[in-house]
Amino acid sequence: MESLRLLLRDRDSTYGPAFEAVFESEDLDVVLSAPRAPRMNAHCERVIGSTRREALDHILTTGESHARQ
Repeated sequence: MESLRLLLRDRDSTYGPAFEAVFESEDLDVVLSAPRAPRMNAHCERVIGSTRREALDHILTTGESHARQ
């Protein structure tokens, strides 16, 4: 988690203070999405989905070191 700087999450009540404490202990900033903005996560999910389909579905990783490369 050395390269990660922040965590973007929605305002769901299932995420409690303990959830945020785990990431804050790793010096990550927890950023909440805007209230009542249901389409805000759609942009992130689109990028993640495209990355999976275009890159990860065509690569067979053999271990953690191979995935990091």
